[in-house]
Order: sequence, then C-alpha cells, then structure tokens
Amino acid sequence: MSQAGTKTISVLLADDHDILRDGLATVMNEFSDIKVVGMAVSGWDAVDQCTALQPDVVLMDILMPDIDGLSAARIIRERHPNTRVVVLSSFEEEHLVEAAREVGVSGYLLKNVSIDDLANAIRDAYLGKPGTFPR
Repeated sequence: MSQAGTKTISVLLADDHDILRDGLATVMNEFSDIKVVGMAVSGWDAVDQCTALQPDVVLMDILMPDIDGLSAARIIRERHPNTRVVVLSSFEEEHLVEAAREVGVSGYLLKNVSIDDLANAIRDAYLGKPGTFPR
C-alpha cells in the first residue's frame, strides 16, 4: 500500500447503488493514504457534496439519477478545478470513453478493476498523473 506523499487523499464516492458505495467505502478506507469523506447517490448530489466537502478525488459512475456522471463531472471540473474525477463504470463503449476524456476526467476504469488498481488510479489522479482509459 504505497502512499501518495504524506497527505491523506479525500475521496467522494458517487454511485446510485448502495451496496457498491458501501463496499467501496469499506475497502478504500483500508488504505492508510485514502479516506472516503462522502457518498453521493446522484449526479447533483455529487456536485453539491463537492462544494461542501472539497474532496481531492471523486470516483464517479456514469449512469445515475437526475444528471449523468459525465455531466456532473463537467460541472465539478468547472466549479472545483483542483478536484479530480475518475470514472468507474460498467460501460466501455468508445463514445463514453471519448466523452469522459472531453470532460477532463483523470481516468476511466471498469467496475471489474482490482481494488489495488483502483487505489492506484485514485493516487495517480490526486498527483495529476495521466490516467488509465480503456482502449
């Protein structure tokens, strides 16, 4: 469990599935350098929580109620340029990956990713390193 410097990386989880959010929070909080500070159930909820919590990284699902994750990511990137967004999705269609790149997300991972790879993607996003995207 490598660390991204001495600071703990604050993460907001944005997904409309309770079991996924709760499971990710439990597992992510096992890493000493990552702390889940909030969980959003919709796109607008993620936008609002970014304003309130100022997380370092948002882990964002694409398909969510009210506004989709890419629209929410665009708003978050505009309002909070220091907050990085990493997409975590079940969909790898090329048009979605390209749309995510255009929005300026820091990475795009599929939900079958290993927990270590997910933690490393969060660290890389926090450090401003180029992210992982499906081919």
